[in-house]
Amino acid sequence: MSMNSPTVHLGDNVVAQVLDGQMVLLDTSGGHYFELNASGTVMLEQLLAGASHAEVAAAVERKFLVTSERVKADLDALLLTLREAGLIKG
Repeated sequence: MSMNSPTVHLGDNVVAQVLDGQMVLLDTSGGHYFELNASGTVMLEQLLAGASHAEVAAAVERKFLVTSERVKADLDALLLTLREAGLIKG
């Protein structure tokens, strides 16, 4: 994972809302929705706000008491999944 990543933005046809601590992403072009768990929500919220991967990893490590290796792997997987689904750009 590159710690100096480009800014992340929602896809053109994607809207997001946090409900009960979990982010729901709606792809308005296809009508599909995706729900992130609590840690995924924190990750994406921070990335959308312009945080670096290192800043996101540090925040998730503190909040959820997980190892940096786990956070980095989870962040990479989240970004890959969201990019492949067209939910984010950057």
